[in-house]
Amino acid sequence: MDFKSSFIFAKTKISSMILQNKNAVIYGAGGSLGGAVAKAFAAAGARVFLTGRNLASVQKCADEILANGGIAEIDIVDALDEASIKNHINKVAQKVGEEAIEMVIEAKDNNDELFLSEGADLLFHYLILLHAKGFALKDVTEVLRQRHKK
Repeated sequence: MDFKSSFIFAKTKISSMILQNKNAVIYGAGGSLGGAVAKAFAAAGARVFLTGRNLASVQKCADEILANGGIAEIDIVDALDEASIKNHINKVAQKVGEEAIEMVIEAKDNNDELFLSEGADLLFHYLILLHAKGFALKDVTEVLRQRHKK
C-alpha cells in the first residue's frame, strides 16, 4: 500500500469512529445537501434519522446508506412547518413510551437477553427524543448529579 492509499485508509478508519454510537436527525435529507450530510454522518458511524417532505427522495437516501452498511430510519417531516416538527417529536416520544412498556414486560420474565435488548431500544429512542428536544444525555446526568448532591 503506497502512502496516499495508507493515508486515505487511516483517514477513513478515523472518520468512521467519530460518530460511532451517535444518533443524528437530518431534516431535509431528501435534498442534495441534507442527503450528503446524512451519508457523511452514516459513513462516520452515526445512526441517522432522515426526514423530509418527499418520501421517495428520503427513501432513496436511506437505501444508499443501508446499502453501504449504515443504519437509517425515515419519516416525512416538513422542517419549515412547526406542526410537522411537533408531530415528529410526538412520534419519537410515543416510541419511547412503547419501548418502556416492552422493557417492563421483559423485566418480569427471566430472559436476560430480551430484557437487555428492550433496554437498549428504550435508551436509543430516549436519546433521539432528548436530541429532538435540544438536550443531550449529559443534561440528564447533570440533573441526577444535582438531585443527589443534597
